[in-house]
Amino acid sequence: AISAYEVGFMLAPRLNAPGRIYDPQTSFRLLITEDEEEAQELAEILDAVNRERRRQTEKFLQEALKQIEKEKLHRHKIILVQGEEWPAGLVGLIASKLKEMFCRPVFVFQRGRKTSRGSARSIDGFHLVEALSFAQDLLVKGGGHAKAAGVEVENEKIKQFYERLLKLAEKRLSEKDL
Repeated sequence: AISAYEVGFMLAPRLNAPGRIYDPQTSFRLLITEDEEEAQELAEILDAVNRERRRQTEKFLQEALKQIEKEKLHRHKIILVQGEEWPAGLVGLIASKLKEMFCRPVFVFQRGRKTSRGSARSIDGFHLVEALSFAQDLLVKGGGHAKAAGVEVENEKIKQFYERLLKLAEKRLSEKDL
């Protein structure tokens, strides 16, 4: 019997992992194959990719935590971290974990050569799309919904982008919200 638990915590992460760090076609091929041997091989690949995704997520989460500690970012009402080697497919997972740990909006960026692409996760009381509208002129692109968003910002504008969001957070978020 397959319950919501097996789907949500066993199957879905394995089907999702290749799209984050590998080749998403592997998941698709598993879903459409009628060959049991091929299905077994593909399932083993997905399991290995998911283990690697978890390993990388933990590695980059630890790097983000060091950045937060070093820069005392946990004292701010919003946390923004960035790393050059952080895969774009993992920044949302890292943002989710940090939001849960620090109970405040979090932006996690993969720093590129000219622009940084990021993912944000938020708490009740801080609507991300509304927040992004206050920094629209600094965005290359961005969008999402109240609690999750994707953004792209030119590297030289990241500091200004963060400062503007911090000002907004000072007005919108109370200590109780955090």
